[in-house]
Amino acid sequence: MYGRSEGDALNDWLSGCEVDEEDFQERQERKASGMAATREQMRNRYKAAKAAAVGAVIQCAFCGKQTVKTTYHKAFCSNGRTRKGGNCKDRYWNSVDRKRRERARQW
Repeated sequence: MYGRSEGDALNDWLSGCEVDEEDFQERQERKASGMAATREQMRNRYKAAKAAAVGAVIQCAFCGKQTVKTTYHKAFCSNGRTRKGGNCKDRYWNSVDRKRRERARQW
């Protein structure tokens, strides 16, 4: 072990980790279909939140957190106007809209 470079040790360790291309493609397809299902769930939560009456308990369209709908246009638990919270509104639109998803990957 001593006297060997870190690269040599890493190559020895990785030599038994051959990746089957078909298996890799299958995993990528499963991952993509899971994301599509998640996007569909987000769209459904968005539609349900928009259809709910003011004062009703809704699920955030992005994260699913329950919150009270205080205005007619509320569909998210946060919109990034506070320094503490996340930004579910932007994350939702960056996930659901294909053009915004591509743009978000550039940043």
